[in-house]
This record gives sequence, structure tokens and C-alpha cells, in this order.
Amino acid sequence: MNRWSINPFAIAELIEGAPPERDDADALAAFLTKVYQVTDLAALFDGSGGAPARMELFRSLAEAVRDPQKLDDVLALPITQQVIGLYGKDAVARVLPFIVPIANAVLEPQALADRYRIGSWHEVSQVTVDSASWRDPMQGAIADCYLLAAMIAVAWSLPRPWQARIDEAQQRRDDAGLPFAFYRASTGLDWGARVRPTFAVNDSARPVFARSSQKDEAWPALLEKAFVVKMRGLTGEPTPLDYQAIGDLRQEPQAAARMLAGGVERTRVAVTGGESDRLSTQVAALCDARGVTRVPVMAWTYDDTHGTGGLGWSETGLFRHHAYAVLGVMREDDRDFVVMRNPYGTSLFRRDRYAVGPWSPGPGDHGESQVTLNTNGVLAITRDWFDRCMRKMGWLQPASRRHE
Repeated sequence: MNRWSINPFAIAELIEGAPPERDDADALAAFLTKVYQVTDLAALFDGSGGAPARMELFRSLAEAVRDPQKLDDVLALPITQQVIGLYGKDAVARVLPFIVPIANAVLEPQALADRYRIGSWHEVSQVTVDSASWRDPMQGAIADCYLLAAMIAVAWSLPRPWQARIDEAQQRRDDAGLPFAFYRASTGLDWGARVRPTFAVNDSARPVFARSSQKDEAWPALLEKAFVVKMRGLTGEPTPLDYQAIGDLRQEPQAAARMLAGGVERTRVAVTGGESDRLSTQVAALCDARGVTRVPVMAWTYDDTHGTGGLGWSETGLFRHHAYAVLGVMREDDRDFVVMRNPYGTSLFRRDRYAVGPWSPGPGDHGESQVTLNTNGVLAITRDWFDRCMRKMGWLQPASRRHE
């Protein structure tokens, strides 16, 4: 399995050294074209004129460096020099610790000799603002869309038990930190992943890893930190190398969801066949009568356009080998759509095949009664596009709902 997609928005912010001025679709598109020095975003994601997609340069660089090396050694590599020729040495140095294992990258208040500082730890002000919502998680600069998609899907389909878990973590907080529980198997919670109530920020106080769409809210960042501690078997604070390692883990979303919510993992691979073989048919079977997924469901795209019949980002706005949380199904203007949320926290609207919304499934035990589309990463694509573009889907049959 190839590595997960690199977040183009987070990488652009690292190259620029500053976030975009606005987060609407037009402003984000202008930000990407400016930072990546392309005239058309198709060149960034699909390639242009026979040249590979610009984002593939970063993925190729990530694949080229498998073992920890010092920053200066990675900067000297021929493939890194190619990227430096486009964006400059300082900008590429800011990006590297998030996509390759940089042995001397640190999170420290001040720079130290022979260390490359990417930021420092910031004290958490609030774990949640109002609630631990499915709208909150946003992916940072490491390639862990599988984890963020799982967070979103669990918070969406199991809102009450998930909120209870986050509340219990806060109640268990003590001088040693904040504990987060992960399932060892389909059942059996382990509260052993305890983390200090801090998250990593750069010198502009912007979070550098997972963040929340709610300002000053920290639960997605703390949960990602606890996941790093759990997967890496740490007893102290994780390093940038530890974070980058979970981005390179190549875990599938349903495995991460099982660690968060317990239960049994299920998967289905896209195949050519009849109505019953379509991935969207399986999605509909996992929805309640309102069209809302009643269990955590995630789906992810192909690594190239061979499996999609030529459909790429230019047509669909879907990112290659990227995991999405699947929220449900809806109908608009006599067409069927699959509703998803992108862990990047944004999507670039495609008018022809995206529903306009709002999506109004009504009240129920899962999800929400009304959802605004084409904002905060929420999008609804036609069922046909879903079936053509998604390579695989995974879901979770929860084993226990003891908090409900």
C-alpha cells in the first residue's frame, strides 16, 4: 500500500510560512496556485503537459527517505534539490520534518545546536468547545488522513458514546496529564495513553499537527498525540519524528476507528458488477432510514486515474489516495449523492456533480438533523462518482455502546 496523500493545504502553509488570508474556496484556490507556482490547479493534482502532478514531487520525496536522517543530509539529496529549485531551501526545510523522518527535528522553546526547531508545546486552554463534534477534526501536515477520517466518522455516527469518552478523559485528568483510551481489540478499553495537556504550535501559534475547526479547542490534537504515544510505545512527549512515523504508518481507517470505538472491522473493495456490487449500495445498507450512517464508515480514493476510468481531481475535486469520512446518502434534483467530510477541513466545490444542499435528514441517534454542504470539508458527490473514484471502503460494527 502506498503512503496516504499529503495535505496540500497544510504543506502550502509551511512553504509560505503563513496561512491563507481567508478559507473560502476561491481564496484557497488562489493561495494554492500562488504558493505552488502553478497557473492551473490541475497541474498541482493531475499533472499538465506530460509533467507529473506537482504534489507527486512531495510524495516521491517522502518515498525516497525511509530511515531517519539529519536535515542537512536530506536537503543535499538530488530529489530534494529538485524541490528546492522550485520553492527555496528554507521553505523545503520547513516541510521536510512532516513528510520524511528528520532525526534532529525538535519541538523546543528555543533552537539548540545541531537541532532543527519546528515549533514548541502550547498549553491547552479548552479540550472541547460545546462538544466533541464531527466537524472539529482537521488534518495537519502529516499523512494521517486515516486517523482523522476515523475521528470524524466515530464522532458522527456515535455522538453520545464518543462525547462520553471525551468527557471521561477530562474527568480522569490529573497532574500526570490527560488519559485517552484505545481498544486493544474489539473490546477492552486501555486508558494507558496519558499525555500532557499541550499541543505543538509554530512561532505564529498555529497548530502544526491535527487541529480543531473550533478556535482554542484541543481534543483532536490531544487525541492524535495520544495515538502517537500509543503506537510508538512512548512514556514522554512525542517528537516530530514520532508524529511523522504515524503519518507513514499506512494503516487503514477502519483499523484506527476500531482503536477509537472498539468493535469489528469490515472492508469492501471496489469491483465491477451489478447494483449489489457498488460501494454506494453498501453505504446505503449501513445507513438508517434517514440516510445517515449508523456506524463509522470511511472510504478512500485510488492512487491514480487508472481505476477511475480517467476521472481525476480536475473533474471531481477528490484527492488521490485520501481517506474521507462517509456521513450518509441523500437525494437532490432527482439524483443520488453520497455525503462525506474531507479531513483537510475544506473542499473545492464542483458544481456539476456536487449537491448544493442543505442536507436535512432530520433528528435521530446518529449524525445531525441538518448539515450545510460545501463548507468545512463537507461535500456530497454523485453516487456514480463515488463508485468510480473510491477504491475501498471500511466500516466498524461497534461491539459496545455502554455509554449510551
